[in-house]
Amino acid sequence: MVQEKARHPFRDLTTVVGEIAVGDVFEVDVKAEDDSFLTFLSADMRVLFCVKFAEEATRLNMIRNLDGTWEVLGSLPVSSDACRVRIEFGLDLCEVTCNQEKAEAFCSISEIFRIGGRGDFHNEKMDLPGLKEAAVFVRRTLLDLPEVLAEQQSDLIFDIGMHNGNDTDFYLKKGFRVVALDANPVLCAAAARRFQKEIQENRLFLFNLGLGPQAGFFSFYVNQDHSEWSSFRQKTASRGHPVIEIDVEAVTMDMITARFGVPYYAKVDIEGYDRFSVVPLAQAKVKPKYISFENGHRDVFEILVEQGYDRFKLINQAKVEEHISASPAREGVAVPDYHFKPGSSGLFGEETPGEWMPADAMRTHLVDYEVSRAEALSKSFYIEWFDLHAARP
Repeated sequence: MVQEKARHPFRDLTTVVGEIAVGDVFEVDVKAEDDSFLTFLSADMRVLFCVKFAEEATRLNMIRNLDGTWEVLGSLPVSSDACRVRIEFGLDLCEVTCNQEKAEAFCSISEIFRIGGRGDFHNEKMDLPGLKEAAVFVRRTLLDLPEVLAEQQSDLIFDIGMHNGNDTDFYLKKGFRVVALDANPVLCAAAARRFQKEIQENRLFLFNLGLGPQAGFFSFYVNQDHSEWSSFRQKTASRGHPVIEIDVEAVTMDMITARFGVPYYAKVDIEGYDRFSVVPLAQAKVKPKYISFENGHRDVFEILVEQGYDRFKLINQAKVEEHISASPAREGVAVPDYHFKPGSSGLFGEETPGEWMPADAMRTHLVDYEVSRAEALSKSFYIEWFDLHAARP
C-alpha cells in the first residue's frame, strides 16, 4: 500500500437509504455515537457532504471539504439514544431535522455542488442532475462491534471482495451468515439495497472497506469499464482502461475475525491483495475449513501447505455457469436449479467440481498454470482465470 492518507474516518456501511432527487425527503434512525456519519456520495463516487454525529448531547452537522477538513454548519440538541433524522432536499436548501427539531442552518444546494467538486454555482434556484444517482449511507465504526472468541463459526462465510453480491446471494441461499467486504462504495450501496432484508435479520454484515496489510485510508482505483478489476494498485486496476481514484478505508483480517470469529469458508478476490486475507487466516491458531483465492500464487499455496491444508483444486472460473448446486446438499442447504452468473465464484467446499489433489500434485500443476498464464497475459488481459480452493482436515 501507499502511504496512509489523513482522513476523517468513514466506517462500515450499515444502511443505504436510497437515491436523491429534488424534493426528496429521507427519514432514518441513527444512534448518537462518535464517528458515525450520514454520507452522501454522487454517482461518480465523490463525497458531496456528510452529517457527522457525536457522542455528546449535541448533534453536529458538518460538511467535509475537499482538503479533508470539516466545517460546522449548525447543531441539533439530541439525546444519546437512537434518533430519527429527517433530510429534505429543496430547490436551494438541504434541511436536516433531528427528533423534530430543525437545525438552525445547514447547507445550500450550491454549496453541496462546490464541496462535491462540481464547480461553483451562483443560481438561487437550480435542479440537481448530479445527485439523482447518489447514495445515502448510515455508517458506524467497525471497532464498536464487540470482540468474540476466536472459534470457527460453522455457519459463517467471509466474502472478501464482494463485487456485485452474486456470491453473497448464493451463500445466503445456502443458509450461511455472511460477512461481506468491498472497497467500492457504489457496489456496497447496490448490495445494501439488494440485501436489505438479510441485513436487517443480521444474516449479512456488509462493510464498505478494503482489506490489506495495515489499517488506514489509502488510494483505491476504480476501473470505469471493468469494476471487477478495481484495486489498491493502479496498474492492476487500470490494464489500459480509465480509473477513478478514491480514498478508501482498509482494515486487517484480524480486525474482522476479532469481531465475527473464524469463518467456515473464506472466499477472497481482491485484485492483487488476496495474500493479505489468505495468509492471516491460514496462519491463525483457528483456521477456516476452506479457503479460495484467485490464481493460486505459489508462495501463498506453500504457506497453506505449511499450515496444514492438504487438499486442493484449481477451478476454471470462466466455466462457472456450468456449476450445478448439489442436491442433496453437501454444504449448507440444497439450492436446486441455482444459476451462477458470469464472474461468480461458484460452488465451494465439498460441492466444488473435480477431484481434490494432494499438495505435491497441485504444486506441479501450479507451475504449469503459471507458465501458461504468463504466456496468455503477454497477449491479452482477457483470459481465463482460475481460483485455487484449499481444504484442511
